Amino acid sequence: MSASNVGDPGSTQRAPMNTRPRRFRTGMLVLGALLLVVVVGAIIWAAVASADSTATTAVTPTGTATSAPTPSSSPSPDATATSAPATNAGDGVRATSEPNPFDSPAEIVPGVSASIGAITSVTGVAAGVGESGGPAIRFEVTIANAGEQAIDLQNTRVTVDSGANSDPASELSGGPDIVAFPASLEPGASATAAYVFTVPVEGRSDVRITLDYLAAVPFVVFAGAAPTS
Repeated sequence: MSASNVGDPGSTQRAPMNTRPRRFRTGMLVLGALLLVVVVGAIIWAAVASADSTATTAVTPTGTATSAPTPSSSPSPDATATSAPATNAGDGVRATSEPNPFDSPAEIVPGVSASIGAITSVTGVAAGVGESGGPAIRFEVTIANAGEQAIDLQNTRVTVDSGANSDPASELSGGPDIVAFPASLEPGASATAAYVFTVPVEGRSDVRITLDYLAAVPFVVFAGAAPTS
């Protein structure tokens, strides 16, 4: 029986017919797998390309912002601010008259004038707390009221400075040679006050006497040389 099967030609011809369909199916599976790989790869490539495009678009505004002009290319408010005019009397600072010679009267307001009387060199005597005696000058200030109404002199003050640096002088409050202004001055009348200020001898070539009559009017300044002896 085995021998007859081996020698049977029909048995030998059926074997190839059974293996062909298997090979065909295997090839189809391989081809399908390759196509699947290609499709998946295409999808992945498209996704990566889309992500790169989105990232590039998102970065673009930053690049545009860095190319904008820097703030230093235009004037700053601070720079504008630092170029404004200096403060003057119109900005709330009291105005000051031009220096008047000691021997010339000066108008304070219409109808009211001031003048400086004799200036003498004296030895100042300290009388008040914090005062220091020493070389000083004594001078008189006269205010004349040519107006039609009485004027108030209660707030009238006098200051003195000297030298190129305008060193302030100290007023001395004691002594018989010091006279204060009256509280008021009637029309057609005048009043004289006397002051003593410590001024070093070396600074008397350039002395300024400033009269502060009222806060609402400019300071009146007298300037010149004071006696040294």
